[in-house]
Amino acid sequence: FELDDNTPNFSSDPFNQPVIGDINTPQTTEINVTDSDFKMPQVLRSNIAVDRQLPLGLVGTVEFLYAKNINDVNFKNLNLGDPNNPGAPVGTLPDGRPDYGRSRVNSNFTRVILMDNTSRGHQLSFTTQIRKQLNRGPFKNLFGSLSYTFMDAEDVQPGRSSRAVSNWRDLETRDPNNPPLATSDFEVRHRILGNLSYTFNYGVGFGTTVSLFYEGRSGMPFSYVFNDDING
Repeated sequence: FELDDNTPNFSSDPFNQPVIGDINTPQTTEINVTDSDFKMPQVLRSNIAVDRQLPLGLVGTVEFLYAKNINDVNFKNLNLGDPNNPGAPVGTLPDGRPDYGRSRVNSNFTRVILMDNTSRGHQLSFTTQIRKQLNRGPFKNLFGSLSYTFMDAEDVQPGRSSRAVSNWRDLETRDPNNPPLATSDFEVRHRILGNLSYTFNYGVGFGTTVSLFYEGRSGMPFSYVFNDDING
């Protein structure tokens, strides 16, 4: 667990640890709990690819990849909302957003973050590539490739942080305890990669390769968010 504030000094003595009631011990704590049925993350992933020799010495590749979440992580604050149903909203705001109120279910804790599983989320990507290696003439050591990738990815919880509270708190959603399936933070909708390299051979067994690399991308997702408690 984490102490919310006024953290006491660290003591390496296991028999002299701060206890509730000490004058310098904070009166509220934050704890993280794990669902008893929690399963380690699992993803079902499949792909199919085809390479084809094309005219002019070109080689083309087409690849399709699909991934589906089987068990992904999800986070919920149980110390928020309805006291009779921890983690559930107490009502609905006029614009349709859930209202969790501002009071805690248990005043002895700040947040109680539950980690459980969700199966929602998927990723689909389609890639085409063309490449060529010159083996003769003045540019016989020249290699070039160009590829394009389209991606569609949706998830519930990106899990960007190592802390449970940050994963719950820093999620761009209208309902932090029941986030909908939405565009993943890791989605790159369109991506173009280009590579051009040339190898200079000299002596016996010596050479230098000079490469030029290009990457262009679009579709990095973002959201407008509130900078305060949207519950009021």
